[in-house]
Amino acid sequence: MLPGNAAFTVRQGETFDRTIFFKRDDDTVYVLTGFTGKMDIRNASGAPLLLSLSSGDGITIDGAAGSVRLQIDKADTLVLKPGSYAYDLFLTDASGIAKPYLSGSFNVIAGITQ
Repeated sequence: MLPGNAAFTVRQGETFDRTIFFKRDDDTVYVLTGFTGKMDIRNASGAPLLLSLSSGDGITIDGAAGSVRLQIDKADTLVLKPGSYAYDLFLTDASGIAKPYLSGSFNVIAGITQ
């Protein structure tokens, strides 16, 4: 399975809050019951970690709805330097199989108000 692709943009000092709904080709909900998630943001693959989210710490999964909510506090976005970064979101099912479900760019724009 290839991961989906989505670009995210956040302004420095803004609370980042996005919910992604996963559906099958026939438009039915992709049930995520028992799944956990992890998402890293880096300059590029193998680069030092800038920010990490995980289940219970920035990632909330609603298994029945097939949704994953990503949240980053405004204090954490404030310290990110403006630029374009890369991320991937791995989900691990109840049997321990981990796969990338989403990846793409994570863009940070300079904030004015602090």
